[in-house]
Amino acid sequence: MDVVLILDDVSSIFGQMTSVTAMRGFHNANNDILRDFIKASKKVIALDAELTDRDVQVIKELQDDAHVIYNIFKPQQGHRVSFYENEAYL
Repeated sequence: MDVVLILDDVSSIFGQMTSVTAMRGFHNANNDILRDFIKASKKVIALDAELTDRDVQVIKELQDDAHVIYNIFKPQQGHRVSFYENEAYL
């Protein structure tokens, strides 16, 4: 499949997919479908602010060429922000 699969908040997705109560009887079928999508996709982009080693392991088991990129950018660090009540205080 010539598809790029994007999984945003992948930890939550995996958590929901492994929850029997959330899947209401479709647990195995839904897991099979997600696994098949991941395996068949040309690329998988899994995004998460709290990505776990287990999440990475699951992706690596299903995709031959997996890479982890850590975003260490911290926005607005080292900048001073001032708030003024109105324009006259400037």
